[in-house]
Amino acid sequence: MKLTIHSEKNTQVIAAQPEESIFSVLARAGGASLHAPCGGHGKCGKCLLPVRGAVTDADGNILRLTVPTPLPACRATLAGDCEVWLSPEAALLVSMDAPGAPTETDLQGLGAAIDIGTTTLAVFLYDGPRLLGRLGQANRQGSFGADVISRIHCALERPDGLEALRDTLRGQLLSMLGELCRAHGAALRDLRQITAVGNTVMLHFLTGLPVDSLAVAPFAPVSLFGDTVSGLWPGLDAALYLPPAIAGYLGSDVTAGLLDIRETPALFCDIGTNGELALLVGDTIYCCAAAAGPAFEGAEIDCGMAAAPGAIDAVWWDGGPRFSVIGGGAPRGLCGSGLLDALAMLRRLDAVDESGYLFPPDKAPREVSPYLEKTARDVRFVLSDTVYFSAGDVRKLQLAKAALMAGADALLHTAGLSWEDIQTTHLAGGFGSVLNPQSARDIGFSFPHAVAAGNTAGLGAQKLLLSCAARRQVNDIAARCRVVELAGNPVFQNAFMERVSL
Repeated sequence: MKLTIHSEKNTQVIAAQPEESIFSVLARAGGASLHAPCGGHGKCGKCLLPVRGAVTDADGNILRLTVPTPLPACRATLAGDCEVWLSPEAALLVSMDAPGAPTETDLQGLGAAIDIGTTTLAVFLYDGPRLLGRLGQANRQGSFGADVISRIHCALERPDGLEALRDTLRGQLLSMLGELCRAHGAALRDLRQITAVGNTVMLHFLTGLPVDSLAVAPFAPVSLFGDTVSGLWPGLDAALYLPPAIAGYLGSDVTAGLLDIRETPALFCDIGTNGELALLVGDTIYCCAAAAGPAFEGAEIDCGMAAAPGAIDAVWWDGGPRFSVIGGGAPRGLCGSGLLDALAMLRRLDAVDESGYLFPPDKAPREVSPYLEKTARDVRFVLSDTVYFSAGDVRKLQLAKAALMAGADALLHTAGLSWEDIQTTHLAGGFGSVLNPQSARDIGFSFPHAVAAGNTAGLGAQKLLLSCAARRQVNDIAARCRVVELAGNPVFQNAFMERVSL
């Protein structure tokens, strides 16, 4: 029995076992374009693929499909030879910020800086102090789940889970490095130095370290890194420097991101799947990780998607819902900034109350009612023929917002400060850099004196590649960090209940 996989680049034929799911076969084949936020557990319905051949569907029916028919890859099992078609990988809007000319440069020859994000990967190629090129892609580990928790479960539940996650990440990074080198007339063997930053879980996957201890309290990592490793890519002689992490869910993306913050008290907030917060007060840095979930990145949202062509990235009201689409054309879904705008707009129109209740058509304001529909599952606000914003989506955004704000409340309480003491809030990450400040304020998701800091992890990785002084500084930053645990923290728990309201 075999599965034929058609992609933009090639066609593969993979041997499969009877009743093996299409998702499982694609995972073994490195299903680069497979979008599966729930990790293939049949919960999100987003791994739809055109399938032709004999399959058994989720209800146990054997289907003999003579034309390509969309089916969820995780719920369709092989009942004979099949073919699937993978869609081209969308070009994510990866923040590719580059630092200005370094005042001190220690890199000799060719080097690369890597930002390993849960959702996206960014690679920067340097020749000494000169930036040659940069490349961003969606992290192909997304086929194992949208967040690190899903991927940890995959590593523990699948016999080959950890190896599959490791090999997927290493293989994609090696491919990106090779593509950049070739584009600038160099070879992989010419690389002399590589620096990679990321959250602690992603660095465990990169290095192949077990993640069992990160699945249970006290979430202790096997390593906090802060050293140079080798042997990850056979034949590649470059030394790989991994800056120090802080704790199980506070990685070197935080320590690298703090390199440029001088003023105190200052708040750093990297808004992503795992919301990372740091409060700088004098010589002490109070840190916590707030499990915000992937809602702000469009995952686990009914019509959610990453910030890629086709995503609605801004929503407003002008006699009806209006929106802008990345790249123009028909919308395919909502990314984080569009989700935030949609919720804030409905709140201003009194179509959502402070508890997060999305009113059905018969109870909503008259001007909004034509755009609302009640289904057997919930209420939906319809933006287009294919894109809507649901009551369940409202709840997920509420919880993500509450987790981040309550995490900051806990840090301030620990430091004995109030919100009025904050001089600057540095909003890092792709979502934090593009959110509409007014929309954020309208749903209670606001930080004082906020500035968009961009991809601080990527910027930090580049500085650490170029400068030995920056490496000494990042070690000092890690040593000054004090972790504030949120689990069982009464301040966090009380603040979370209050912050859920809109």
